[in-house]
Amino acid sequence: MRLNSLWELYLTRIREFWRQLADHQGQVTFALATLTVSTLLGLIPPAGTKLAIDHVLTDPPKPLPTWLQRWMPDSSPMQLLWWIAASVCAITILRTAIHLWGRWYATKAVSLVQADVRRRVFAHAMRLPLHRVQALKSGGATSLIREDAGGVADLIFNMLYNPWQAIIQLLGSLLVLLVVDWRLMLGGLLLLPAVWVTH
Repeated sequence: MRLNSLWELYLTRIREFWRQLADHQGQVTFALATLTVSTLLGLIPPAGTKLAIDHVLTDPPKPLPTWLQRWMPDSSPMQLLWWIAASVCAITILRTAIHLWGRWYATKAVSLVQADVRRRVFAHAMRLPLHRVQALKSGGATSLIREDAGGVADLIFNMLYNPWQAIIQLLGSLLVLLVVDWRLMLGGLLLLPAVWVTH
């Protein structure tokens, strides 16, 4: 019951925060989309290592998968190794470029949301009765506008960007384990409670 209440509270806070983003939702959505693509691309290079070990470095090498034989029907082990290395490098460069592009959009959204929230807090403070303004301690209004209101925008990373990356990486890793061997995925799922407790 307590966990359900905490989960509902968390979802409510996310929905309210998403509503507060107003005109910046498109930028945040784009940043999350590029984060999804870059995180999934980051799961591909380890497959290159598996291909190199199984089909190049073992003696005798295993036959290539059917889908790969269509692309390289008569390739030697060294040619296959070069193709694997080039593909891993290309995917890594593409992943880095997409990740930096999306991270730049997320950082830009943080700056814009900070300015927007500060503007709204300042406009609200200007409408307060004089006795309410005088009740604030020295520098209190400045602290509200600069620190508290500015800190709201940091939630873009803390509540959306970083948790989304963790979720995509977890699901992607489980999918990779399922493709390799369903027993590995089952073992990964059994380890999740232990990982959750330690963190």
